[in-house]
Amino acid sequence: MIPEKIHHHLCILFTIIVFLSCQKKNTETTKPQVEKLILIADRFYNNKNFDSAFYYYNKATFVCNPITDTENYISTLNDIAGIQQNHADYVESESTLKEAIPFFKYIKNPAYKWTTYVTLSINYLNTYDYKNAILYNKKALLPEVKPWQKLAAENNIAVILMEQEKYDQSLQIFLPISTKKKS
Repeated sequence: MIPEKIHHHLCILFTIIVFLSCQKKNTETTKPQVEKLILIADRFYNNKNFDSAFYYYNKATFVCNPITDTENYISTLNDIAGIQQNHADYVESESTLKEAIPFFKYIKNPAYKWTTYVTLSINYLNTYDYKNAILYNKKALLPEVKPWQKLAAENNIAVILMEQEKYDQSLQIFLPISTKKKS
């Protein structure tokens, strides 16, 4: 037999569990609100009002569902990281971009992954972490990206090698790039 006090607590716990399980799930999409915030942020960004752009991009990431609206989420994080990078805040830019990586599995457009990887590589280049700069440019060489994006990542690798004074290796990358036809 269950003591009355424990029985009372079990009844309360059971009632709470039933109540919570009957709650209607919020399936409402936030995409229109996110797109409106991004549009406002883009306007500020284009007018070189970066602090306001940063505010609205940041607000969009908080409203956005990163699983159902992955492209807007990652695009917005890329924009925030770009602002941070332009203000020489490479560590925060890296931190912002790393938030996007777990959601790559939900993304359809590889351009967003490419932008994230290239921006990360530039952050590492600017902090003299050449190993990671090359690593993220290699990650940007995704099979599904456009030819110009692959050329840009290859070019970045060659530039990093030049920074390391590895001119022969850099030349090995630059020569094939220079002979490719423009598309």
